Amino acid sequence: MLRTPDFWYRTDQEHAPWQEYLLRPISFIYGIVAGLRAKTASPRTVNGAKVLCIGNINAGGSGKTPAAIAVMRLLKASNHFKRPVFLLRGYGGSLKGPLRVDPATYNPSHVGEEALLLSTIAETYIAADRYAGAAYAAAQGADMIIMDDGLQNASLRSDMKLVVVSGAMGFGNGHLIPAGPLRETLASGLQKADGFLLIGDDTRGILGVLPEDKPVFHGRIITPPEHIPSKDHAYLAFAAIGYPQKFFDYVRDILSLNIAETKSFADHHHYSESDILSYVERAKARNLKLLTTEKDAQTLRRLKGFDDADIVVLPMSVSFESSDNLVNFILGTSS
Repeated sequence: MLRTPDFWYRTDQEHAPWQEYLLRPISFIYGIVAGLRAKTASPRTVNGAKVLCIGNINAGGSGKTPAAIAVMRLLKASNHFKRPVFLLRGYGGSLKGPLRVDPATYNPSHVGEEALLLSTIAETYIAADRYAGAAYAAAQGADMIIMDDGLQNASLRSDMKLVVVSGAMGFGNGHLIPAGPLRETLASGLQKADGFLLIGDDTRGILGVLPEDKPVFHGRIITPPEHIPSKDHAYLAFAAIGYPQKFFDYVRDILSLNIAETKSFADHHHYSESDILSYVERAKARNLKLLTTEKDAQTLRRLKGFDDADIVVLPMSVSFESSDNLVNFILGTSS
């Protein structure tokens, strides 16, 4: 698991570093392989349940999982489906599934921290084979399957695809992995999408890139006022998510917290007990409080040494400006 390179999200005014030039031939090969896989794919339709794919074109950090949680909550509130569930690969876990995630039985090393986080919101399944996972969930009674990630998945046919885009990240430098953040060509990803979930202010001109004939639903990351940490403290913020800098910018610029130090790790980093002890000791030595994300907490809470008094876990969610329109769009296409 690699940390997101800074040059992936360089601005147009910044020159491409030598690493990007060096990696572009590999990106070219990646594109050929991804294109062949897509052309030869034979996605299958699951019986008994609708499938909503919430994915992204970028490799992590766009806000896909918070967006999926927000959509799940909206669909639950609509009472249109009797048993909506989550389905994801379970990245970072050792189990292949298909299985239902039970937080009392499994930990992040089994199913991944994202699956555990989603299981606190709704019934959640993991499966390396997404079609097998969807069929298993449908057999258990699921009538709506929200697939967190899967835009590039070739085994399962979706009834609708919503692509999550971060207004702050956009599509980065526009190159495929590993020279850039794209998991497929931009043209391919935009063509697949039925609609877009744009998270945050559009600071990179994304609206000028998205197809005009497809709806864009605007949302933003929020933290309930009662859960915003005290501004009387200084913090050491750390995160192992797709693009940690976005978390640091949020707590510093939006919540106006005093962030004295930051520490970023690769997405799905497996924290150890020694990690926690070293962070706590470093923070105490500098009279700082530790601050991290709910996703990171799924791993941390299962380790000795974790204490809510020492580590502040920040809840973050997505709020959509036109939630009724988003629900109606999903129901209209999925029904």
